Amino acid sequence: MRPSLSMPIHTTRWRAPLDNSQVHHPYPSWFKSRFNHLSRVACILLLSLVTACSQQPRELYYWGGYEQLLYEMYAKPGSADPLTQIEILTANIQRANNKDHKVAPGIYAHLGMMYAALGNAAESHTALTMEKTLYPEASVLIDGLLQRAQQNSEQAENNE
Repeated sequence: MRPSLSMPIHTTRWRAPLDNSQVHHPYPSWFKSRFNHLSRVACILLLSLVTACSQQPRELYYWGGYEQLLYEMYAKPGSADPLTQIEILTANIQRANNKDHKVAPGIYAHLGMMYAALGNAAESHTALTMEKTLYPEASVLIDGLLQRAQQNSEQAENNE
């Protein structure tokens, strides 16, 4: 006889489902409920321990208001005169030193440029040298700025 769609290919005997009283559990019910509760508590404690021990990453440099100062300087020319910028930059440097953070790269160079804009060559040279000392990778730029500043001061002396 060929199987048809109406006739099942495999016939299985139907069994009545077992009730809970006939099922054998390896552990008593009170153990299972306590174990589930203890495992939840252990997971929560472990998670809280891991998160409590982790520290927030410390910033590598202290930027302070430097980025905002640069934005205002370029977006709104004339809004931050060199004297105001010097005050903001020196305040940022003081805050970085008070918090034991490194001063961000470029702050001393910017400070040196602002001193040069005011005509204070000695302070400009000090700030640019400090930038070069802290960040040797900027030495090519700083050396070029110091060389141009030296040439400008020599030209100013020759013109007088």
